[in-house]
Amino acid sequence: MTADPPIINLPLRKGDLVLSFFSAVSFIGRVRDITLQDLKVECFFPADAVTDQFARRLAATPQTVAV
Repeated sequence: MTADPPIINLPLRKGDLVLSFFSAVSFIGRVRDITLQDLKVECFFPADAVTDQFARRLAATPQTVAV
């Protein structure tokens, strides 16, 4: 049995826009608290310059939340 790689590639496409992210997954091991036993942390990072620029523009744009 082989382990899954710790990095997952995620390409997204909408029309002409293509974004590429990679995901790093971390699992908490040897926990002393049972509530943390299945905790995992997944973070997505831009995999290329186009995606990085898009993500930075998106983060700099004020977002409004409709309730």
